[in-house]
Order: sequence, then structure tokens, then C-alpha cells
Amino acid sequence: MPSISGLALQARTVPFRGIRLRDIVRRFALKYSMPEPIGEYQITRHAMAEMKRRGIEESIVRRVLAAPEQRRMVRRGRDVLQSKIAFGDKIYLVRVFVDVQRKPADVVTVYRTSNVWKYWRAEP
Repeated sequence: MPSISGLALQARTVPFRGIRLRDIVRRFALKYSMPEPIGEYQITRHAMAEMKRRGIEESIVRRVLAAPEQRRMVRRGRDVLQSKIAFGDKIYLVRVFVDVQRKPADVVTVYRTSNVWKYWRAEP
């Protein structure tokens, strides 16, 4: 039987209001799970130039795309994936902007900021 976070997905109906237990478990898992990573992507020329100018290695971008700490929709078709990463002895927020409607997804630009508090959002 498949499971999400160790909770069994059963097709039973909860006695009250006819809600399926499977739907409750899925909603809980989606709300409290890690953001969805981006597996297939290409880095645009602009993003490569900005990465070089800002001193951000491609391995850091790969790390953020593979396991983002947060993912937010900027507008329809564009998401920002962000993670807190140490550069030297300081923590920065690395933000990767991605056009997700393209196949493969396009990395539009990348930057790091020390103003983590400005962009970091508490999970709902």
C-alpha cells in the first residue's frame, strides 16, 4: 500500500461529512512537505552571465533546484526557488527564477542576498 510520510493511504471514508481519509492525508502531506524540485532545466545565457558576474557556481544552482527550501510563484509561469546557503562565514539566500511553463524549464536569473528576512516567508 503506498504511503506519504509514513501514513497509509486508505480509501476509507471518515464517518463524518463523507471525507475520504486519503484526501486528508494528501492535503496534509502537500502542506507540510518539501517544495517540488525542478529536475529538467536549462540555464539561459543571461542567467549564466549573471551567475558569473555574481560569483555563484552552477553547483549551487543545481543544489537549489534539486532541493529548494521554499518555492513561490512570482507570476503565472514563473517560480522562484530559494534556499539559505553559506558563503564563507555568512548565510545568504540564493534565489533562482525559473520559467516553469517551458519544457525543459528555463533558469532566467540567479542572485544571492543577505536580506534573508525580506524574502523568506513563514510557511502557511
